[in-house]
Amino acid sequence: MKLNRQPVERFSDEVINNDHQFWSRYSERLVGNWVNYETKMSDIAAFAEIVFHQRDYEGFKGDRKF
Repeated sequence: MKLNRQPVERFSDEVINNDHQFWSRYSERLVGNWVNYETKMSDIAAFAEIVFHQRDYEGFKGDRKF
């Protein structure tokens, strides 16, 4: 993470792509990397209800230790 003291005018495509790759790998460990730009909020809420509230890990593809 880099803190900028001044507002950044523009992020380069490289910075955006690197950030996207980092978070994709990170979320893969966390929840299985199934969330993308087309994922509906209702699907995320249903996932959270099933996995975290009901503790039903049948379809969970993330690392449970993570």
